[in-house]
Amino acid sequence: MSAEQRIFELGISLPMGSAPAGNYVSAIQSGNLVFISGRAPLSIDGRAPKGQLGREFSTHDGYDLARSACVDLLAVLKHQLGSLDKVEYGEPSLWTKCHFLSTPNKALRSSSG
Repeated sequence: MSAEQRIFELGISLPMGSAPAGNYVSAIQSGNLVFISGRAPLSIDGRAPKGQLGREFSTHDGYDLARSACVDLLAVLKHQLGSLDKVEYGEPSLWTKCHFLSTPNKALRSSSG
């Protein structure tokens, strides 16, 4: 099954990809590598989400916001390559200054009830 078919099967609709929020490009390709930067959660009710998990946002909200950022990332990647079926392997890296108090597995378990 292709990546495009799987995304459709999961009921995920990719947006057009958000515009860069600053003076940079969303993606750049060098040979067979694509570098993507500046992805953030998509806006909620027309406003960029601002706050901290555990204060303004629940763990479940954090999951939804992270998911929206990843969907936007996929949209940018599709726009850059023309098709997600061209992606053979991805090894993401995350550079952040955040301090996480919970691992993803714990966060997902706690948000499911």
